[in-house]
Amino acid sequence: MMKIGYAREGYHIISIEDQLDYISQSKCQNYFLDKTTLDLENRDEIWKCIDYLSSGSTLYVYSLSILSTSISNLETTLNSLISKNISLAVKDAGLFSNKDLKRLAENLKLFCRFERHLLSERTSIGIRKARVVSESRGRKPKITLDDARAARKLLLQGAKSKAELASYFQVHRATLNAAIKRLERYEEAKEFSDNDAEKL
Repeated sequence: MMKIGYAREGYHIISIEDQLDYISQSKCQNYFLDKTTLDLENRDEIWKCIDYLSSGSTLYVYSLSILSTSISNLETTLNSLISKNISLAVKDAGLFSNKDLKRLAENLKLFCRFERHLLSERTSIGIRKARVVSESRGRKPKITLDDARAARKLLLQGAKSKAELASYFQVHRATLNAAIKRLERYEEAKEFSDNDAEKL
């Protein structure tokens, strides 16, 4: 059963000396060294290392972060190890059997989905906030937010019709409708902003 090490040069948190010391102390028969750090797909040595390993072998790395530059790429690397029945030894984390790696990969998959959901939600909130800011910086609306709020209240109470309110503000009914929708977008964006503040 082979014991092979992998190190990544240029990693600013863990020095290459510390990585190679761990590989040497683990009595690995050989090791692979990558000198590029920008993207997993451009780091050929990690894939050469995985191809070199045979079933039942163990890969030694100083840290999980050495294997990849992102959660999604780490998941890809772990799945490659799993498919070849390779174990993984990590300093200070111990030995991960192939079965352990499967559980870790599943957890990473769930985390990736969670991360994508948060990113999508934050993007949506950002777009709504930007729309409100853009509208507030444009030309002065014929109906202010306060006017729109008062008009909406009267409509909900049945005290006034849209035609009567449009006549009062001297605007077309479509302009009144647009003002109320603008108010709703503003309130929705403000609610998201307040919720974000509560989470901090």
